Amino acid sequence: MILFVSYFLITNVYGLEKVTNKYFSINIPDNWIHQKSSDSLTPSLLKIASSSVIVLAPPVLGNFSVFNETKEFLQNMQIAGAICIFSQDQYNLSNYDKLEDYVRAKTLNQKDLNIISMEETTAGNERAIRIYADGIGEFANFKYIEYLILHDKKPYFISYSARVADYYTYLAEFDKLVKSLTFGD
Repeated sequence: MILFVSYFLITNVYGLEKVTNKYFSINIPDNWIHQKSSDSLTPSLLKIASSSVIVLAPPVLGNFSVFNETKEFLQNMQIAGAICIFSQDQYNLSNYDKLEDYVRAKTLNQKDLNIISMEETTAGNERAIRIYADGIGEFANFKYIEYLILHDKKPYFISYSARVADYYTYLAEFDKLVKSLTFGD
């Protein structure tokens, strides 16, 4: 989850209400910053499809870079407070018949998270599983929420990562982001 975020540069884009890519759209808070993935920012070795990822952050930092080294990323997150990712899941890009199969595949690979609970919900008018987790090891100062979704048998995820101290500060805005998700067909 955190590894592929590490290749994006977050830039100031204030005042936007709707951000759209070929897979989905979301309404962002007026003062949040965002970055869509692009070929120039996305290394091919990560298998992240161009324009399948939108990364958002609250305006607490203005411009900031998320580097390809985990330690540098963690240092930035110590000041950034929170980050949200909306993405088609390119690591688990298979056709899944059941959401539970995707959830099992995704959670088996999240070694830096201690899953606290999972519950069924909806996102983008699709059935979803919402996961609450705490970070482990060098991620121990972070709390996470992740939505796992199947749309047309393709896996998508929405993640919210925040410092423990900032977790509730941005949670209401994250919830609004999730509620605004619509899939493009």
